[in-house]
Amino acid sequence: PELMKYDYAITTENIYGLRGDILSRNKKILATTSVTYDIYYDPNTQYLKLHDTIFYHNIDTLSRGLAQILKDKTAQDYKNLILNAKERGLHYILIKKNVSIEDYKKLKKLPIFKLGRFRGGLIAQQHSQRIKPYGNLASRTIGEYYYNSTKKTIGTELAYNEALSGIPGIAKYRAITGTKKIVSKIIIPPEDGADVVTTLDINLQDFVENALDEQLKYLNADWGVVIVMDVKSGDILAMANLIRSKNDSSKYYEKFNNAIAYLYEVGSVMKPISMLALFEEHPEVDINLPVYVPSTKMALDRKITVRDDFKHPLGHTTLLNVVAHSSNIGVIKIIWRYFSHNQYRFINRLVDIGLSKPTGFDIPGEHPAELKDPEQKRWWKLVSLGFLSIGYEYQMTPLEVLSIYNAIANNGQYVTPHIGKMIIKNGKAKPIKFDHSHFIASASSVHKVQKLLESVVEFGTASHTVKSKYFKIAGKTGTAKLVNNKLRHYIEQYNTTFVGYFPADRPKYSMIVVIHKPQRYGHRTGATASGPVFKKIAEYLYRTDPELHRKQDYVVNLFPEKKQIPPIKFGRPDYTIAALNFFGIYIEKRFGKNTIVVRGVPSGDAITLYKYKIYRNIVPDVRGMSATDATFVLENLGLNVRLSGRGRVYQQSIPSGTKIHKNETIYLTLR
Repeated sequence: PELMKYDYAITTENIYGLRGDILSRNKKILATTSVTYDIYYDPNTQYLKLHDTIFYHNIDTLSRGLAQILKDKTAQDYKNLILNAKERGLHYILIKKNVSIEDYKKLKKLPIFKLGRFRGGLIAQQHSQRIKPYGNLASRTIGEYYYNSTKKTIGTELAYNEALSGIPGIAKYRAITGTKKIVSKIIIPPEDGADVVTTLDINLQDFVENALDEQLKYLNADWGVVIVMDVKSGDILAMANLIRSKNDSSKYYEKFNNAIAYLYEVGSVMKPISMLALFEEHPEVDINLPVYVPSTKMALDRKITVRDDFKHPLGHTTLLNVVAHSSNIGVIKIIWRYFSHNQYRFINRLVDIGLSKPTGFDIPGEHPAELKDPEQKRWWKLVSLGFLSIGYEYQMTPLEVLSIYNAIANNGQYVTPHIGKMIIKNGKAKPIKFDHSHFIASASSVHKVQKLLESVVEFGTASHTVKSKYFKIAGKTGTAKLVNNKLRHYIEQYNTTFVGYFPADRPKYSMIVVIHKPQRYGHRTGATASGPVFKKIAEYLYRTDPELHRKQDYVVNLFPEKKQIPPIKFGRPDYTIAALNFFGIYIEKRFGKNTIVVRGVPSGDAITLYKYKIYRNIVPDVRGMSATDATFVLENLGLNVRLSGRGRVYQQSIPSGTKIHKNETIYLTLR
């Protein structure tokens, strides 16, 4: 009966290789797998029973090795533990849990243990955990994957799960004491998963989340979304989803991907789309179409009245001014004039543009709403056409709105928004392809809408909060009232949006900012709540992207004898030299080929770049560095880096000058 406890039951199961990494567009690790081992020991294997002299001759050396590697017990403690188990006839005793892969490799070289699992008795239970080196940054977009759990896989982890997972193998297991299992034989070895390179720019993502977080706190809002997209390619460069913490109302974090899943009435950002439908149906209509707006309110039927948020009506004006100043009455009058006789034509044009269709985004989770039509009972003959044209009675996600505005920026060509860029398998990179084939409207109609969007920022509703002195921005404000579902009517709470693209004359980036329930008085519109975030991010991109600048746009200093030299703190040599070369600043190099980080010292009209000394076994001082540079330096030294906060490194948990221990974790506080 005693021996029956250890009867080995053989089963065959799938085994999996190492899950692939998720990387940013510049190959920074966004998600990776940490492997640890629970170490057990069987001192009563059949082999050791037959060769007990091997066991007793090596027990002292084994115990000393365990103490030196694991550092949690003395050699005598380990010896007593093993001898006691040997005398009691035990086959399964715990040595230590959560042992690193490096220490596990050392354990396998110790006397007795190096005889192998079935002769020497070393048993290792592997545990894998998915970790994100950048913490909460872009957390919902990167997604979640849990080993041996019923929790759902989400985000990029789900979108590219097949590639990341690799190909499973098959192994025979045998059970120990009925519950623990160890591999008996690998029949077919598994293939490790591929790495997935995303379109995310980690530096931009960090700036975007900082800007959004700051505005949410200022407005005391519930949550916010920012998406930044490359106009030509459809690459999603940043996607931020911050929501207020229930435990601490002053903090925001990534919990739910509202960018792709939150359906909302978008308000006035619908107006340019309505005008695009109009221009497609009636090409003869021009942006200078005369419109008469005699009052700031207008009755649609006996119960429903719409209003403009002006002190005075626009009077005799044009379609251009109606959109620039976001007149509800003006837009409704125009749409009613051209579509009231056949309201189906308006719906069909909106469908052609792309409303009610999936964006094609590679991360699952979007569920586009259906446009209602005049045949349905919920269609109000005198109301629905007008309300739909100004952004009510239909819901869209932030990504849906952005994808259409991006097509407008791209002269009508729709590009599929996406997060996946390439898959790397066995050192070979394979691009991920998406459909960029169709146009949402004719070029002439799109060009008219482009002029409308430029007018919004130049002299319309966004002129005071979004207009930049450095470059032209085109876009539209949107302020939509929320519905109280219990009372079934609109309340004085808002979703605020600004969506657009820049530079307006040669678009490279499109962006949407949505802020839900801003509370600060005077800052509850698309212009005042979302607009400033858009401008801040746009100007950051303008500063950091050399492609946006023509040389004639730059006048660094009108007086060459007083040439301005920018301050250089720390940076990677290639990035620093590229930036200085672009501005035509002379560089004197005082560092070698293998330099990881340089520091710059102004010297007359030039900058001298020196090697920032980093010693292989000593923790450097990374205070003042960007999170990216500090992580790059420390990880090259073998440290695990954990980040908290945003900005530059303000504090490091391990003081500079301290000797580095392998697999040690250093915590960096950013400000």
